[in-house]
Amino acid sequence: MQNLGVGGHGGAVLLVVAALLGCKKLDIDAKVTGYKPESNTVVIVHVKTAKNTRVSCASSGLSCAGADTNFAGELDLEVDLEGDNSEKTSKVVELEVRAGSRTARKSIDLAAAGLPPKLDVEDDGTIACVGRKCSGTLTYAPAGRLELEVESGTTATLGSETFKAEDGDIDSPVTIATTPPLKELPLSTLCAKEAQSLGATTLTLTFPDAVKVSTEIKLDSEGVAGALKTALEGVDKAPVLFPWEAGAKPDIPKKRRAALYLGTAICAAAGPTDATLSDVMVVALATTQTREDTCTYQLSEKTSGAARGTSTGKLTLHDAVASAYNRLTGAKLATRTFQATKACREDLDLSSVTEVIPDQSVFVSETTIAAWAGTVAK
Repeated sequence: MQNLGVGGHGGAVLLVVAALLGCKKLDIDAKVTGYKPESNTVVIVHVKTAKNTRVSCASSGLSCAGADTNFAGELDLEVDLEGDNSEKTSKVVELEVRAGSRTARKSIDLAAAGLPPKLDVEDDGTIACVGRKCSGTLTYAPAGRLELEVESGTTATLGSETFKAEDGDIDSPVTIATTPPLKELPLSTLCAKEAQSLGATTLTLTFPDAVKVSTEIKLDSEGVAGALKTALEGVDKAPVLFPWEAGAKPDIPKKRRAALYLGTAICAAAGPTDATLSDVMVVALATTQTREDTCTYQLSEKTSGAARGTSTGKLTLHDAVASAYNRLTGAKLATRTFQATKACREDLDLSSVTEVIPDQSVFVSETTIAAWAGTVAK
């Protein structure tokens, strides 16, 4: 009988077989499955290949964060169309798979993948689509309005109302149903430190080819406050009446009168504790004037704690020139300048003589301005 030990020809056969097994072709399959949940820019590419294999994107195509396949050889790879990828005209992903010395590549053209369109409405009411033409704005308050540029023949349904873009445009008043209604919205809710839910509505677009996209719009106090700020900033030019006041000569009982100040990022109100948006008689607007000052700090040696002199940093004080207006008439009622109080940070680590003192700023509190406007409302 012939000896097939490793020292004979049989050993060579075994080595060749092992080598052939080691060079087995690395297969890769990939397809686009859609967008990542809650995202309009991140596309998911489902990859199937060998288990525990590294998958990355070659620099010749769209970039991505590489990742490893699981024990089944599968992976949902995320490709973000924003950032650096937004500047690339080609939407091809060049997938690279590497397992030891074996490699494989596959190209996926996202533009030809038939991605379903997506509709998004930002917190400020900005409307945008991915995959189809649509852009515009949804105004939440004080009067709802839908402004939309879409493909001609598209219909838009907001809540229970439907509009058609005959010439590619929709510009129409809409009903924004909040809970509670804006007329009854407490100022304490409108100006709460954390955004308060005011309900939700749904926007659906149906394109001429019957393709439909839809998104839920969550209504909250921050979005309403932002829309009100835009409207009320015009009170220095004309009265700003709310929709429920139209056709009447509104008047607010003196004991119910409230004031509202919508600053850069914070809403502040003054008046009865149960005041609502309907009770706002006075609106405060403010501009900023700046003054320069310095903050001086005692430096110490890090190890011994010995004094090492002082260092100063720039302090900018942002004073506010506030004016109070009668919302119902547009008349200016009063003006006052509020000076920001000098206050230097006390949390700086100053245990090094080379410490650089950062620039600092202080502002007038929004509640201070609102409280003053509240006295004017009385």
